[in-house]
Amino acid sequence: MAAVVNNIANIRRMLVGVRAPDTCDKPKMANFLTCLVHHFSPTQKSATINCKIQDDMLVLYSPHDGNKLGDKDEESTGTVNGTELESVTLYHSPECPLWKLQQCSTPVTPSQNRGIYVGVAVLVESSDSHVLMTQRCDHLRTFPRAWVPPGGHLEVGESIMHGALRELEEEAGLVLDPRNTNTHLICLWESAFPPLITLA
Repeated sequence: MAAVVNNIANIRRMLVGVRAPDTCDKPKMANFLTCLVHHFSPTQKSATINCKIQDDMLVLYSPHDGNKLGDKDEESTGTVNGTELESVTLYHSPECPLWKLQQCSTPVTPSQNRGIYVGVAVLVESSDSHVLMTQRCDHLRTFPRAWVPPGGHLEVGESIMHGALRELEEEAGLVLDPRNTNTHLICLWESAFPPLITLA
């Protein structure tokens, strides 16, 4: 686990960890080629999970494992501002390229497991029911010129809310005080590029 934490510190981006079902083991860094939905729900395109930020990882685990958490975990339960979150639904496309890779006759293995980065996207709704969107630059490799909500990678040491508000300020110049901002987590989703294995 120490090696994982050191690796996170070097890249300054938070990674996804998973807890094995029916165990109290320490969470492990999710493999770069892991389809997270199929990890928890092999036959579905969505899975209801619990998540929490622990040891600079976003840890995903089955809601049925909640009663197996240790004292350290119990102390960190709470709200979206840093630790335990309510049960949420994790989605992915039925054409998930990571799942399709597992079905290939020739295995695809990266030279090193870089893990799965945690990102955040912010949906800001105004009092007159408008939603803020930003347009990606022309030169970006993934989805150039696409209209997307503000967002980006979560940095080590950040809560989901503080990472979201930082990205909102960096990308849209909008500064919100977390103490006076009404926020809630809508869902989690997997994002991979290219979005179809046939495009790789």
